[in-house]
Amino acid sequence: MGISQYIVAACGVATTLNNQASAAAQFAFICIYISFFASTFGPGAWVVTGEVNHVYFWSNFVTSPNLFQMFPLKMRAKCLSLTTASNWLFNWLISFIIPYLLGTNYANLGSNVFWIWGGFCWLSVIFVYFLVYETKGLSLEQVNELYEICPKAWKSNEAREGLGKPAGEFIGKEMRLKQQDAEMLEEADKPEERKLETIED
Repeated sequence: MGISQYIVAACGVATTLNNQASAAAQFAFICIYISFFASTFGPGAWVVTGEVNHVYFWSNFVTSPNLFQMFPLKMRAKCLSLTTASNWLFNWLISFIIPYLLGTNYANLGSNVFWIWGGFCWLSVIFVYFLVYETKGLSLEQVNELYEICPKAWKSNEAREGLGKPAGEFIGKEMRLKQQDAEMLEEADKPEERKLETIED
């Protein structure tokens, strides 16, 4: 999608408005972009919001990467309503600012606006890699379990192997480290508990 946008921008900048070959190429690559969008991000956004009933406050670079809050199933309809409303809000916002980006009395970007759209396409790759989990072939219950055992989207494919196993049986490296940290904290608390028991005796 990003490459299609860049080609449209390059053709528009390098040629005049009367160049029929350039206009045909721009039209063709806009159609290619639409076909890719309609088969990936277009329906993909609705699939993700329909499957996921979690809200993640992703703070991997601040505190813990596993900081999240789960929406109860009874809140699913309201959450989907909010995602739909935000989708339409941003659609309206883009439609509203386009005349100001293209208008000769304003930004007058012309075909240069496609450099911006192409840039957002590459940002979407980063978004998908870090925040969208691999949920193909999973039930809603398994999707919930996947979010619980795997705090990072880019490790979700590996974490799928641990679905359906009893708690503590998932063999991921990160999960093992967390279990070891929890055991160490428990061991560190035991001497204090023994001291309190001795004092009470």
